[in-house]
Amino acid sequence: MSQDIIEAIDKLKKWLVTSGKVEKEKKIKKIEYSNTFFTDDGIKCITMRFKIGMFGKWLLGITCDTGSYSDMQLFNKATEIEDAKKMIGILKEVFKELVEKPNSEDNNNDFLSNIQ
Repeated sequence: MSQDIIEAIDKLKKWLVTSGKVEKEKKIKKIEYSNTFFTDDGIKCITMRFKIGMFGKWLLGITCDTGSYSDMQLFNKATEIEDAKKMIGILKEVFKELVEKPNSEDNNNDFLSNIQ
């Protein structure tokens, strides 16, 4: 297994835990590499399937240049790339919103008044 794949698996595992997608009582039982592809705009994406809990079903997760993500849908080998591209679209939108969001420190010099 290449270093890219090992790192992608680790990133997805960390994202699943920190995003709250995996409940504390349940554990990620298995994550397996499935595919690597590039989008039309050159984003490298590694797809993986994973199980949560002992009797969990295979779910689709991705790691790409824009981050790791899963919408917790069932893994389907026949639609895996298409499904992954949809997830990349979600990541792009989140990233775009973060970049476009004005930094409140730039708008008001009183830093403490901007803390909510």
